[in-house]
Amino acid sequence: MAAANPWDPASAPNGAGLVLGHFIASGMVNQEMLNMSKKTVSCFVNFTRLQQITNIQAEIYQNQALAKMDILVTETEELAENILKWRKQQNEVSSCIPKILAEESYLYKHDIIMPPLPFTSKVHVQTINAK
Repeated sequence: MAAANPWDPASAPNGAGLVLGHFIASGMVNQEMLNMSKKTVSCFVNFTRLQQITNIQAEIYQNQALAKMDILVTETEELAENILKWRKQQNEVSSCIPKILAEESYLYKHDIIMPPLPFTSKVHVQTINAK
């Protein structure tokens, strides 16, 4: 059996219906006021829907944040790999430098190669040749 609607004065009499009937009879409440009160009640009925929408939006934002974080983690991993490769290459080059300097010293010492000439500007040489 459905419960009586307290806002409807035609339903079975109850306390709320009797008070509402008295207010309508005295002119304190009219049909327009009752219609407005029903609209505000529907606002509360939709409150759970608004909560669901808010929860869905929060979930979307969280998923977007997680996706961005995954991208940043991937980029950070790639960067770390590149840094490690660079360090390895740097160590390889650094280990070759003493060998190269020792070989160069040996070649100078035994007059196999001549020391480099002092730096001269090619532009200066060209201007002299142009005259």
